[in-house]
Amino acid sequence: MLFHPVTGLCAAAAAANTLELRPCNETDAWAYAPPASTLVLRDAAAAGLPCLRVEGRGLPARLGAKACGDALSTWRLASDSGMHVAVEPPPEMGGGGGGGGMLCLDVGADGRSVVTNPCACLRGDGTCDPERQWFKLVTSTRRVARRPRARLIA
Repeated sequence: MLFHPVTGLCAAAAAANTLELRPCNETDAWAYAPPASTLVLRDAAAAGLPCLRVEGRGLPARLGAKACGDALSTWRLASDSGMHVAVEPPPEMGGGGGGGGMLCLDVGADGRSVVTNPCACLRGDGTCDPERQWFKLVTSTRRVARRPRARLIA
């Protein structure tokens, strides 16, 4: 599960191949192999699709089928806390902020959508608050809720 501790909710696939925060009993299982790897829906991992991708700064993180394993779909835990889930995008995409160009999963302005923004508070700045960007990859042995899936848009 991809757990957001501040809200107590988990990331789940939503409309238009985006992610939203939902109760964890309605969530999707993810496959990830540290230190850097694609994040894929566990049930789809055998087929290699779909993987979580960065679209850009301030944009929704999306599930996509193209180029899984490239720079825009290779995630790592970027902070000492292990709770910043980040991508190092190419320079032309721009990350900025205190994350050295990295884009981190973040909660959108609506409080439910999952977007990517420049990583906050990675450089020991005690004046900023990184909690919106904290996501925890949690290992779970429980069954994952099965929901009908919309067809993936490539």
